[in-house]
Amino acid sequence: MKKIIFLLLLLGIVTLFIYHPIVIDLTEDIHYNQPPYSFDESINPIAQYNFGKNSKVYIHLEQTDKILVPNEIENASVLICEDENILKEFQKQFIFKPTRGDIATVESWIYVYQKGKLIFKSAIILDKNSIGLQNREMGCAEIEKREEFIKAISRFERSYFPIHLLKN
Repeated sequence: MKKIIFLLLLLGIVTLFIYHPIVIDLTEDIHYNQPPYSFDESINPIAQYNFGKNSKVYIHLEQTDKILVPNEIENASVLICEDENILKEFQKQFIFKPTRGDIATVESWIYVYQKGKLIFKSAIILDKNSIGLQNREMGCAEIEKREEFIKAISRFERSYFPIHLLKN
């Protein structure tokens, strides 16, 4: 009987972590070698990179944010993409227009890696009403091509790993 209780408890814990994984963020802020962003121009902060086989994008959605994602995007705590073709399409749609605003409570994050090195990190707003980024370099920026961006992210896969360790 004790074995059955132990196995059920273990199964419950594993299931909990699969649907609510632990994300350990050991990354540091990145200082991009780009000119200051203009409020008059659209920007693609990852345009200069060549997305190949050693590229990966993580999107970590906090519990309060993941219930608000557009219906086309899987309701998951961590979305990952390593597929070269999907990432190239994602890169094309990663165009934002800086605003003069500020969003106080952005809790979800996007991490872009190339060859195992973190090349871009930003807070991300990804909900039915608004999609945008917020970081120290460009402030708050809204997506330009909403539907195309959603379509690209909808091809990302849910991660079933219980723990994610993210570092530079």
